This record gives sequence, C-alpha cells and structure tokens, in this order.
Amino acid sequence: MQPVRSESNGKPPKGVRWARWFAAGAAAGVAVVALDRVARAVLRPVPQRLERDPSELPFPYEDVWIPANGAQLRGWLLSPARVEPDAVALALVHGWTGNSGKMLVLAEPLLRAGHPVLVFDVRRHGRSSDSAYVTVAHFRDDAVAAARFLAARYPERPRVIVGHSLGGAAAVLAAAQGAPVDAVVLIAAPADVIDASAEWLRARRLPGALVRLLIPFWRPRVGESLNGLAPMRKIAELTVPVLVLHGARDRRVPLWHAESLAHAAGACAVIVPEVDHHSVLRHPQTRRQILSFVRKVGRRVGRASKDSGAAPADAGVSGDRESDARARGPSMAGCAPYRRPEPARLAAWQ
Repeated sequence: MQPVRSESNGKPPKGVRWARWFAAGAAAGVAVVALDRVARAVLRPVPQRLERDPSELPFPYEDVWIPANGAQLRGWLLSPARVEPDAVALALVHGWTGNSGKMLVLAEPLLRAGHPVLVFDVRRHGRSSDSAYVTVAHFRDDAVAAARFLAARYPERPRVIVGHSLGGAAAVLAAAQGAPVDAVVLIAAPADVIDASAEWLRARRLPGALVRLLIPFWRPRVGESLNGLAPMRKIAELTVPVLVLHGARDRRVPLWHAESLAHAAGACAVIVPEVDHHSVLRHPQTRRQILSFVRKVGRRVGRASKDSGAAPADAGVSGDRESDARARGPSMAGCAPYRRPEPARLAAWQ
C-alpha cells in the first residue's frame, strides 16, 4: 500500500484531514447518544412486585387514587381500630424501586398505636401510572400530592410525612415546598442525591464517576435547578420538627448523609445499630423512635392549634427560628461530632 502523500507544508492532504475530523465528530456523537441512553436508563426504575398488601393486616383500608401533576398515584388509606385523641395522620413515602407494600412494615405499629396511615406508590412504581422516567423532582411532586390528599381527609389532625431512602429526600423537598405537614421523619435518606446516585451505580458495578458525565443529561429531564433539589440545603429551610434515623451498617447511603441532614436541621441523627439500608425499617428501635416522635408532635401541635385556633399544619411554626429549632427533633446536645462531607461531593450540584 502506498503511503498518503503529504502536502507541501507537511500536513496530510485536505481530504484526509476532513475524514479524520468527520470520524472524530462521529465518535463524539456516538458517545453523546450512548451517555443519553445511560442517563435515561438510570432514571427508569424497574417496578418490583408488591410483597404485601393491607389485606394481611387487621385494619380497614381504602384503595385510593391521588392525582399528581400529570400522574395517577395508587395507594391505600388505612384506619386504626380506634383513633386516639392525639392521633397523627401519616403519609409514608417509599424509596427508589420500592412500593407501598414495603412501607406496611412501618404502617402496622403506627396503626396499632391509633394513627391513620397513607401508603402510596410514586409514579412508575408499584400500581401507579407509568412514566417515561422518574427524577427526584417527580418524587417530590408525588410526596406533595400525597400530603395534600392526607390533609383533605384529615384537616383537623396533625400530619407527618415519613420517607425512606429517596422517599426521605422527597419528604424534605415536599415540606420545603409547602406541603401541609407538621413534621418530617427521615429514614436512611440521602443528603446529596448526586452522591447517592454514584453509590447506586457502584452497587451495580459501574464507575461512580460516571454520574458526573450524566448530570448534563439529567438537568433537562429534571426541568429545574438541581440546587433546589439538594436535601441538605433545603432541610435548613424547614420550620417543623425533623427526626433523622439511619442504619449503622448502611452502605447504600453512608452515615455522613444522616449526620449532614441532622446538622443542617439543628437536630441529632439517631443511629440504629446492626441494621443496613433496608432492615432499618424493621428494627424495633426505628418503630419506637417514630412512635415517640409522633406522639410528641401530636400533643404539641394539638395544644398549639387549640390555643391559636390555627389549622394543624400552621400551628407548629412560630416564626422565631431559635424557638422553632428547639422543637425540630432530638437536641444537638450530646450528638457525635459533625463530619462535614468533602467539598467535591457538593460541587456536583453547581
């Protein structure tokens, strides 16, 4: 084969240079298309079957539909055998690829204590309507819709939103957006959804650094600034009580997430021993902590609403950030030293 002759200036012929540029452009185009497909695939959770349903519990329930910004959410509204005077109505938000059936393990002790409970499926999860993709913004919107549904059913009762994993991030964002709730409970929730996404990729034997390349493809699908969807930043805006629970052996969402959320909320993270990301839902300490927290919220909000005549969702906010912080959850006194996450983790939101 004869070598390609160079032009007088030593460069390859113009046709060869154009061919190389075309090949480089084509390769870049293929890479962009491939990354876009990966970004889309990551945002398409594979629905899991319901392992439980309310028929297994000795409590009456209602199959409900909840409209949510273009989606139709399915859920169950469960009622206790006897509603206690200080009862609180709760909405339980599952995590990524979870469903309402997985949250029944938390619903049962709450029902036995006399509290009505709403469990529901986020879009493209469980029995709810499908969606081309799901982002944390969709989780937030669905959590807001569930909280509004609960408020319409129980307008005179205090209301608490409880979120597990990404459902916890959604609970923070929903409350910050004005969802009608009087308190927030977070279980194994991420402080930084981008970092949690990197952990999710690593768990599937993909490089966590890939998340940096996917962010530009996620932004248009989210449809709003990622800065407004950072739980660690938004939780500081809340003026309602916050309880942060986390499993000591959680590798899916490491402990620094709980510490960061609690620190930003002016509360103390409760670390549940010997449990991981999912088994924390079943641990007796998790149940005890939530029941104790809910009872306190019910009594405090109930007293405040009687004194002021305000609706429950307004009764817990004084407008004084110092006094509000004292009511937000376990005091920071006696907390383990706060370990601030590396700046690189937060830079992904910029």
